[in-house]
Amino acid sequence: MGQTTRATEYHEQALAIDREIGDRRGEGNQLCNLGICYAGLGQTIRAIEYYEQALAIQREIEDRRGEGICLGNLAEALVDEGRYGEAIQRALDSVEIGEEISSPNLGSFNNGCLALAHLCTGDLPAARAAAEAARQYDVPENNHYVLALLGVIALRQGAGAAAQEAFAAAVAQADALLAHTPQYYAALDSKGLALCGLALCEARNLVSEASAAFHAARAINRDAGIVSRVLRLFDALAAADTAGVLAGVRDAANGRMNE
Repeated sequence: MGQTTRATEYHEQALAIDREIGDRRGEGNQLCNLGICYAGLGQTIRAIEYYEQALAIQREIEDRRGEGICLGNLAEALVDEGRYGEAIQRALDSVEIGEEISSPNLGSFNNGCLALAHLCTGDLPAARAAAEAARQYDVPENNHYVLALLGVIALRQGAGAAAQEAFAAAVAQADALLAHTPQYYAALDSKGLALCGLALCEARNLVSEASAAFHAARAINRDAGIVSRVLRLFDALAAADTAGVLAGVRDAANGRMNE
């Protein structure tokens, strides 16, 4: 809901209790949750430190699910830091755990993270393969992101029909979530990105709709780390915008239209 500082305060309180009563699983979970909060706030180095502490505990107590979740979050933070090789390895490790324990969530989120890392290195075939793998898992919380990411990668490859299909599906998945939770900013960001992609694929004027989705997302959450991640994908998509169709939309994604 965009109240990251408040969430951080609650996780800190929970962490203190877990340590007081010797709940190692709870301690690992709260350290990972704090990493998520600090990554969202843009404090990536601090987030990585929390993830690494959590990872040590999860391995100590052999919590494979917690380890997989933490590895995926760590991989995304490493992407934020531009440490793509390390991010790819962490994501692969998490994908392996997901397969081992038959976890759709790990398969969706961490193949998606792997796709993002490959996209950032410019390895589009590897990025496409990972995004397609992520799509095989039906995880409503993450479908909108995976599909929007797949659309960006496909469009960058020149696969217009595949990109168009992925972007349309991303909008539908985002709308399904937003019907129940209108303040779900991650779905709004995916919808904005997908609408931008459809504007490029279909030559339709969807810029105002895309801007409105981004505007709504930034009204809920303008945390530095979240905005940076949104802009990273927008810029990856805009690289295919040779006609300048998306001019001005980046300001909406960045939150400048709210100022």
